[in-house]
Amino acid sequence: MELNSTATQLLNQLSGLHRWEDRYRALLQLDKDLPRQSVPHDEAHAVAGCQSPVWLALSGTPQAMHISTDSDARLVRSLLYLMTAPVQGASQQQLSEFDFQGWLTACGLADHLSASRVNGLYQVILALQQRALKNWA
Repeated sequence: MELNSTATQLLNQLSGLHRWEDRYRALLQLDKDLPRQSVPHDEAHAVAGCQSPVWLALSGTPQAMHISTDSDARLVRSLLYLMTAPVQGASQQQLSEFDFQGWLTACGLADHLSASRVNGLYQVILALQQRALKNWA
């Protein structure tokens, strides 16, 4: 799958930074620059298995999904945006085929996030894939 312009821009920004501290600062700045997404903070939109509270909403069609996420934690909001950017507007099939581990590695983050943080991100991706199947099965 070819990356969309937002994902390409994020990849270029993060892969151009050679130190983890610089990537971390860039992620925190990303959260400041992003508009807050409107996701209901309720049980139906909650994602289990994350350290910080995370909410996820999915809309659109199986051919062009729109993903909205939110969290109480700044870093998590940035990571959610980063993880969903490559599949924003993608099809359900592209979502199921996307290599999220490869994406984290390409962005220079895979070796610097804690195991529990990475597990939480994959719980979000799993929830996203499951909700896409449920919405459009």
